[in-house]
This record gives sequence, C-alpha cells and structure tokens, in this order.
Amino acid sequence: MLAKVIFLFTLFLLLYSTHSDAQQAYTPNTTKKFEALTGKSLYQLIINYSHRYPQDSIAINKELENLLEEIKDKEDISMQADWFYMKTWIPIMTIDLSLYEDHIEQYRKFVTQHAKVYPYRSRLKMLEAYHGFVAGTWPQSLSAFEESYLLAKQEQDKLVEIISETLIAYISTFSEKKEEGIKKLKSILYRLDNTIDYASEIEKDIPLLQTRIIDYICRIYMLRTYEADSEVEFDGVSEIDSIVKFSRRFGKMMQYIDEPLLFPRIYCTEAFTAVLLKDYEKAQKHIDSAKFYSKGMEYPFIYYRVQADIFYGQKKYQDGIVIMEDYIELVSKVTEDSWLADEIKFLAKSHKMVGDHEKSNYYYEWFVRSNGNLDKIMDSVSRSIREKEIADFKKELDALQSENDSKSNLLRNTSRIGIPLLILLLLALLRSQILKKKKERQFEALMDRMERPSKPEETLISTSTKVSSVKEETKNAILEALTGLETQHFFLDTDCSAYNTAKKINTNTSYLSKVINEHYQKNFNGYINDLRIDYAIAKLKEDKRFRSYSIQGIAEELGYKSADSFTKYFRKRTGLLPSYYIKKLNEQE
Repeated sequence: MLAKVIFLFTLFLLLYSTHSDAQQAYTPNTTKKFEALTGKSLYQLIINYSHRYPQDSIAINKELENLLEEIKDKEDISMQADWFYMKTWIPIMTIDLSLYEDHIEQYRKFVTQHAKVYPYRSRLKMLEAYHGFVAGTWPQSLSAFEESYLLAKQEQDKLVEIISETLIAYISTFSEKKEEGIKKLKSILYRLDNTIDYASEIEKDIPLLQTRIIDYICRIYMLRTYEADSEVEFDGVSEIDSIVKFSRRFGKMMQYIDEPLLFPRIYCTEAFTAVLLKDYEKAQKHIDSAKFYSKGMEYPFIYYRVQADIFYGQKKYQDGIVIMEDYIELVSKVTEDSWLADEIKFLAKSHKMVGDHEKSNYYYEWFVRSNGNLDKIMDSVSRSIREKEIADFKKELDALQSENDSKSNLLRNTSRIGIPLLILLLLALLRSQILKKKKERQFEALMDRMERPSKPEETLISTSTKVSSVKEETKNAILEALTGLETQHFFLDTDCSAYNTAKKINTNTSYLSKVINEHYQKNFNGYINDLRIDYAIAKLKEDKRFRSYSIQGIAEELGYKSADSFTKYFRKRTGLLPSYYIKKLNEQE
C-alpha cells in the first residue's frame, strides 16, 4: 500500500513538473526582438512615447503604424501582442484616459484570438490597475495590482511583477501602512541595485525602474513637506536628509539612463530639494534645466508646483498664483480636485500674502472640501488593506485550526505509545549535543583557516576542457581590475551591483558575469557575498569594537541593508551564526 502511494505521488510530481516546464517554454520574451528592431526595449519605447505624448501624438502614431508593419512582416504574434499592449499603456501613463476603453479592448481581442500562449493575463490586469491608479480609484487599483503581481509571478513576467509590486507599495504609503510602504519601495530598489537575476531579461529596463521608484520615494517625501505648516518645516533632521539623499540619487541616475526625456522630472526634483534648503537661485537653475530638456514637450506636473514654490520663497506671490492656477486648470481636466488639496491651499496662502482675503477665503473653503474628499480616499485605501489583512488572517486561522485538528488526532493516536516518544526526545537531545560539538569544530576550523597564510583562490577552469566564451586578454583585464577593486574594498558599498561594477572597470555585465562564473565558479552575488563575509570574519576577529556593534550595524558596515541577509550569507559561508562566532571570539579574550 505504501509503495503504491509513493508511486502515485512521484507520478503527480513528474506531471506537475512537466506542466510547469511547458508553461515556462510558452513564456515569450520579446525584449531582445524590440531592441533589434528599434534599438530600445519594449519598456524603453513605452517610456519614450509617454514623455512625448500628447504633444507629439501625430508623429508617435505614425511611428507606431510603421513599427506594426515591420512586426507583421516578421509574423511574430508575441511582438504584435506587445504592440497593442504598448499602445494601450502610453496614454494611461500620460493621464489621457479617453482612449483607454478602445485600446484595451483591441489588446484583449487580439491576445484572446491570436496569442493563446502569450502571458497576457497579468498585463491586462496591470493595465486595468494602472487605469484605476491614474483615475484616482485607488482601492480598486490596489486590488488589481495585487492580482497582476500574482499573475505575473505565474507567467514569469518580471517587468509586470516589479511594476505591480512597486505600485502596491506606493499606494500603501497613502494609508495607515505608510511606513511599511516606504520600506517596501526601498527594499525593491535595493533588490534592483544588488541582483543579477534580471540581467538577461530586463537589463536595459533596470535603470528606468530604479528611476521610477526613486521618483515615487521623492514624491512621498514632497507630500510630507506639503502636509507640514506654511513654512514647510520638518519633524527632524532625518526627514530632510532622506529627501536630499534620494534627490541626489535621482540626479545621479542621469548618467545611467538613455532617456533624456526623463531629465525634466529629475531636475524638477532637484529644484524641489533646493527649495527645501531655501536656495531659490539654485532651484531656479534646476527648473530652467528642466524646461530646456523638455524640448517642446509638456512639462512634468511637478514643474508647476516647484516653480510656484520658488516664487513663493522669493516673495513673488502674484507670479506663484498665476502658475499655480494654470497648473490646477491643467490637472483638473484629468483628475478630481481631491488630489489638488495642497495646491489649492497654496493659492489660499498666496492670496492672503497679497492681501486678497476674499479669494483667500474662497480657496481655503475649497481646500477644506477637497482635503475631506482626499481623506475619504485615503481611508478607503486603508480599509481595503485592512479587509485583505483580515481575509488573510482568517485563512491563517483556518489553516491553524486544521493543523490543530490534525495534531489532536495525532496525539490521540500516539498517547498509547509513550515509550517511542521518549526515545524521540532523547534522540533530539542527543542531536542537540552533536550540533553543538559540530559548531565548535566549525569555529575551530575557521580559526585554523584564519591562522594559515591566505592563498589565492584556485579556479577549476584551469583543469577544465571547457573553452571560455571570453577572450583570454579580456578575461585577464577584468580579473586584474577586480583585484584592484577588492583592495579598495569596493564590495562594502551598498551600490555594488553587477551593473555599477561593470561600469567601474569599463566592461559590461555579461562579460563580468561570465568571467566571475568561469574563474571563481560562482555568480556575481556569490562573489560579492564571499568577499563581504571573509572581510567580516577577519575584522570581527581583529576589532573588538566592531564586535560590539549590533548585527544590523555590522550588516550595514558590510554593505547589506538587512541583518537577515548578512546572517544568511554568513551562515552559508561558515556554517555558523554571526552571533555565535562573536560570542566564541569574546570568550577567547
């Protein structure tokens, strides 16, 4: 009977594995195809078109028509599906919702009729979610993004997965889960900075995704300042430090992104930071740069707000009123005035400064109404999150109840066999002692290794018959450059990603990854983690003060953002927990 059960279970796993493999094989990746055809990835095209739309809509439509003809010549269904996907997304990103219904219906009709194995469910759901996000129906948008995130993981669509996860976190910052949302955005940004898992699939898109996330983080901090008093004061240094930090990071992204049309938003964000620091001359220079790079395109919405803030800081209240009224008129065409509460409050303050109390009262009353409506939206987002948490908690309770029922049955069945249980307890105690001895031996072995003269890490490539895919001259140059970086302890930098490392040594991520894999028999992440952990082992042994740091503090010194990541890789490298290693070192003092 037992043999039969094992056989059936094994058969099930094989069938499931085959089914999963089949699904993976059907997952198309058209990124390289679009790059070959246009020089840009699909996401780069979407970003480029969205920054030119609607001012350049005639030229965009012509380019899209020509692109579709080229794609049809290739008879590639997946690329045609992505063309409809792109056409639907562009106006949504520019808050032009008038074409949404027609475009998404065209996309849905095409993929359901022609692209049966194309992973369109996550993309359709994400477009639906993005539409709700732009339209201001955030509770529904949040729910749709959660669905698109799960679907994207099933369909292995990394781009949709990251975008959905990012928007879930961003929307959450407008609820009672604000701090958790900000932490999640920073966590996503950290993953993009430090992983090579996405390199082959969305390598060109990573800088754009990083830019988008930094933009969201900056927006959050901006809104926090607008929620403060009229002089835009802060609750502490850390608040303004965060704004300056991410604004500078935003500015640095210009050297990594091949999309000048993103520069206006970056310069506007730097201008906002200068306003906070009351450096209005510098802020105006950044705004002028934003206007220059707009090149006839529509200015980012943030431009109007920051320019108005500059005028207010310079006491040019009337100029600020004019530009803010233009901004409100522009934005109110595409969204409710609930999202303009802070801008309306700005007008109330400015009219008060010029002595027009009638208009000041008018705008203040408008602000109270719009702010109340915004509070309702925020409350509905919080309620939506709470309802999901309650549903998830109920599932956990049901699972626990089911587990408890199983345990009760188990206890009833085993109550008659106390002796075997006692034996199991004794075995567990014995195992604990064995593990303790094992840890002590691992610690002693680690100390012995530290005492022995270090030798260059040997590579298995020298004895392998495998031919390197990288020229020997290039490979040696990369290895020599890496050795130089190692002596500078570059691996302790939190920005030590494959992309940034490749840039430092004048190569690309593909060559870098191949050389590290062939020479060290590990991927880039493994290479960096091993360097960090070896550095930690030595420094903890030599530096008593370093041992007094918290695990989180040590992790941050090594370039990790979390104690969990450091602990995981330390244990993988040594077989020991950092806390145990520190404890044993202190005992030897």
